[in-house]
Amino acid sequence: MLTANCYLLIAGVAVSKSVVANFVHALIAVLVGNTAYFLLMPYLPLPARHVTFRLDLGLVVDFWFCLVILGIVKIVARRVPGSRL
Repeated sequence: MLTANCYLLIAGVAVSKSVVANFVHALIAVLVGNTAYFLLMPYLPLPARHVTFRLDLGLVVDFWFCLVILGIVKIVARRVPGSRL
């Protein structure tokens, strides 16, 4: 049984609000984390800079930036009273 409080109707498909919230949190984390990484990349040591189309330490550093931002987004979402996400 679907209730309006637990599900959203997106493109004709019922999707849990928690799934939508996790998607929005992850999207924010990836966009902000990658922006921060690429803005700071010229100041990072050479091994921490990503080279296009290569698996390197730069990818790990970029992932770490996104992971930290995701943690911040989750903490803020829990502490904001009345937050939908």
